[in-house]
Parts: sequence; structure tokens; C-alpha cells
Amino acid sequence: PSHPWRDIPALRECLVPIFDKHHVDFVLQGHDHAYQRTYPLRGHRRVRTPAEGTIYLMAVSGDKFVGHTEREYVKMGRAGISTYQTFEIDPRSNRLSYRAWTEDGTVVDELSIAKAPRTDLSSDRLVRSR
Repeated sequence: PSHPWRDIPALRECLVPIFDKHHVDFVLQGHDHAYQRTYPLRGHRRVRTPAEGTIYLMAVSGDKFVGHTEREYVKMGRAGISTYQTFEIDPRSNRLSYRAWTEDGTVVDELSIAKAPRTDLSSDRLVRSR
């Protein structure tokens, strides 16, 4: 969360192992009053690339704000602005592109995650690998 008083450790301890086990790329949380995006995390620790961990994103789109608390795992934090998020998924290039915008259309944060396709030999469907 953007502020320690909004933290729910029991919820985090329950959900993070599930996100790690299933190699979740993004976890989105709304209704926070500051914007922050983490570095990729696995087991509550920072890892080098999105292929190794999950990126957690907290957003605000209203007009009620709180300050942003600096933490070592936060890659981008903003306070006092509303943000609107877009995700674009290109199945041809296996790329997910993310952007956070302000009301006037200014991009305040962006990133891209590319994955190599892999054929799952146990079925005819294409499976995305990390």
C-alpha cells in the first residue's frame, strides 16, 4: 500500500505465495490514494526482471490523495495526481505494454514485458512461459 496504515499483512502473506507460484505478471489494486509501482518482487524480495517476479501496482483516480511513502521495493511513486492505466497486449509479439496517464494525457509511468512463446507438448494450445 501507499501508506503503512493501509497494509494488511495477513492478506499479503496469504496471496503472495499464490502469485509467486503461478508467475503472475501484475497485481492491480485500486482505491489507494497515491500511485506506486514496485520493482518485480518474489517472496517479498526484489528480483531483477519481470520474468522472475510480480509487479504490484496501486493507483488513484480520484481527487483525495495521501503522501507516498518511499520504500526500497517501489520503482515509481507519485502523490497528488490522478492516474489512469492502460494495458495493451500484442499476441503476435507476446508483449504487454503498460502506461499510466494523467487527466491531461501526460504519461507518468510506463513499462513493457515481453515473453517468448513456448509450445506445450501436452496440448495443442500455445502456453506463455516466463
